[in-house]
Amino acid sequence: MAQHPEGAAHAHADEEMTLPHGSKWPIIAAMGVGLIYVGLIAGWPILAGGLAIVIIAMAGIITEDARWWNGNVGTGMRNGWWGVLFFLGTEVMLFSALFATYFNHRAAAGAGFGLNPEGQFYLADAVVKTGINTVILLLSGVTCHFAHTAIRRGDQQKLKLWLVATIALGAVFIGGQVVEYLSLASEGLRVQSGTFGATFYMLTGTHGAHVLGGLGVLSICAWRAFQGQFDQKRHVAVEVSAIYWHFVDVVWVLLYAVVYLRVL
Repeated sequence: MAQHPEGAAHAHADEEMTLPHGSKWPIIAAMGVGLIYVGLIAGWPILAGGLAIVIIAMAGIITEDARWWNGNVGTGMRNGWWGVLFFLGTEVMLFSALFATYFNHRAAAGAGFGLNPEGQFYLADAVVKTGINTVILLLSGVTCHFAHTAIRRGDQQKLKLWLVATIALGAVFIGGQVVEYLSLASEGLRVQSGTFGATFYMLTGTHGAHVLGGLGVLSICAWRAFQGQFDQKRHVAVEVSAIYWHFVDVVWVLLYAVVYLRVL
C-alpha cells in the first residue's frame, strides 16, 4: 500500500529535525540569574550563590546537549533568533541604565568629572591603547561573521578556523582591559575614586563580563564544531552567538566614544 503523501512529508520532517528534549536546567539557570540580581542589592553571599547556580546549570545544559545530540536536534533558526532578540532586549535596558547613571553623575559633577587631583583626565594616556584594543574587538566581530558565513555555506573547516580566531581576539581584548585596569589603579583611579571611578568600572566591568560570557559561548560552539555538530542546515547556536557578539561590539564602540573620547 502506498504511503499517504502527507504522512510521508511528516516522516521526512521527523528525519530532518527533532525538537530538543525537555530539560530542568534552563529554569534552574533562570533562578540563578534572579539570585544574581538580588545579590547585587543584598550582598555577596547571595550573588555568589546565584553565580554558582548559573555555572552548574550551564554545565548541565552542555552535558545534556552533548549526550543527546544525534545530528538531528534543532529548533530551527526562527526560535533561536527570537530567543536571542528578546535576551538582547533586556541587555539594551541594562546598558541603557548604566549609561544613564554615567550621564547623570557627569552632569552633576560638571567640568571636574573624570579629572585626577592634578586636573588631568584620568584616561588621557589610555585613549590610544584602548583604541587599539577596540580595533581588536572589532576584528573579532569580523572573524565571527566569517565563521557564521562559513557554516551557512556548510564549510566546517572555515567555521573552526574563524571561531578559534574570534576567541583568540576576544581573549586579547580582555587581557588588554586587565592590563589597563592595573595601570589605572596604580595611577589612583579605583572604584573608590569618586563617582567617575565607580561609574567607569561599573560600565567597563559590566561590558567585560559580557565579553567573558560571549567567549564562553563561542568556546562551546568551537568545541561542538570540532565534534562535527554543525552543518549547513543546523547551526542555530553559531548564529545566535554571532548576534550576541556583534551586540557586544556595538556596546563597546558606544562606551569608548562616550567614556574615553567624551564625544557625547
